[in-house]
Amino acid sequence: MTNAFGLDLPDYPWDRLTEFRNRAAEHPDGVCDLSIGTPVDPTPEVIRQALSDASDAHGYPTTAGTAQLREAIAWWYEHWHSVQLDPATQILPTVGSKELVAWLPTLLGLRERGLGVACPSAAYPTYEMGATLAGARPVPYHQLSDITAADEWELARSAVQELGSVLGPLFGALVLAFADWRAIFAINLAVGLVLAA
Repeated sequence: MTNAFGLDLPDYPWDRLTEFRNRAAEHPDGVCDLSIGTPVDPTPEVIRQALSDASDAHGYPTTAGTAQLREAIAWWYEHWHSVQLDPATQILPTVGSKELVAWLPTLLGLRERGLGVACPSAAYPTYEMGATLAGARPVPYHQLSDITAADEWELARSAVQELGSVLGPLFGALVLAFADWRAIFAINLAVGLVLAA
């Protein structure tokens, strides 16, 4: 735990991997570092040009993004997933998923309600950190079988359950099957949790 300025925040787990990464880097073929997901491919020219063209924009962007961006996101979800979203009320672009994960417990006012966050125990520390920064209680679970009806009493003391479809650190890079998602949705509906996935 990192204890600074009165905060008791979890350590970033990748810091513990540094020694192992350095050892792997000694291999003649180098290391294939998949720990964080930092892009290694060159940025496509079309993206570089778009960034260059927009570099003389003055002022801060709107918090909710432009209407054009939100409409494009809504189009993408409808086109690829047959999901209809209202760009004005159901889409909020963020800098990254970590930003939303960290802020969600605060934005939902969980501390004031005495509620916690059910989150993976072996994952990015952002889940636990978001709960801690909000003054809410993290409720860790260790594996998919922990998210069962038998645990409803514990989950009911939470307001948000956070997990992702690709749960590498938690389930060994398992992509959850439709049946797993259906079971998780049923439990969330039964105990009234917001599912952040």
